[in-house]
Amino acid sequence: MNFYKHHIGDYDQATRHLSFVEDAAYSRLIRKYYAEEKPLPADVKQVQRLVGARARDEKDAVETVLGEFFVLEPDGWHNKRCDEEIAEAQESESERDEKKANERERQKRHRAERKQLFERLRSLDVVPAYDTPTETLRTLLSQRTSLDVTRDKTENVTREYGGGNAPVTRTATANQTPDTRHQTPDTRKEKTKRVTALSCSDLMADGLSEETANEWLAFRRQKRAPLTATAWEGIKREAAKAGWVMQDVVTKCMARGWQGFEADWVAAGMAKQRGPSSKQAEWNASIDEFLGETKQAEPFTIEAEYARIR
Repeated sequence: MNFYKHHIGDYDQATRHLSFVEDAAYSRLIRKYYAEEKPLPADVKQVQRLVGARARDEKDAVETVLGEFFVLEPDGWHNKRCDEEIAEAQESESERDEKKANERERQKRHRAERKQLFERLRSLDVVPAYDTPTETLRTLLSQRTSLDVTRDKTENVTREYGGGNAPVTRTATANQTPDTRHQTPDTRKEKTKRVTALSCSDLMADGLSEETANEWLAFRRQKRAPLTATAWEGIKREAAKAGWVMQDVVTKCMARGWQGFEADWVAAGMAKQRGPSSKQAEWNASIDEFLGETKQAEPFTIEAEYARIR
């Protein structure tokens, strides 16, 4: 043990009658007891040597303290208080080790769960940030999987009942004649067209930063409009018309709440920034010329000035 509880009041009440040497001997004996976490040797001379009792009065003090505060048993000299403290410390240490092991196991399971959540979300074209809380990851996966299950059920019902648009009437349901002909089930699997949304890496290949790409995909999902290759190509064509890079286009769309992008949407703003049109500039020049503001001043000469004075 590197530590034990020393209750000053209990110790003073139990050892107040001891002499200075006896008190020192008792203190050394219990420190040795705690350090070894076992009883003191049964041989008194060996105990005296362990605590450094060399003078006659020191050896007598060790014998006196052993006889008063310790009990000789087959495995050595026992002290009741020391045995209780050691047992409590060992039990606490065992509990601490168990808690540490449980915490390590919990963290291991937590990391494994996060890894599985990220893998499943990426397989569904969802790329969350690396520091997304685990609870948020669970919610995203639950929402995405429930959306896919609902879509599949709807498609199955539509195929089975022909879209559900036919009216149900008493005549149509009551006067049905069963068809007793043998029917062969159609085992061919119907191919369902699924729209594949672009991933973060696809957008980064066109010049977007990873952060902007993730935000744009999340923005489109919030609009319930997954970003398809066709939609993305259209945005790129309009960006080329406007002369904008894709990073600026996506940033502008999210700032304005636009689901898509057209060059005409930003052309008006750019025209205002460039100033008045060329036609307006021509009108201004004509007015200035009429008012004489654009007439060039004649060069100054002595002869001209003399003629003007005369």
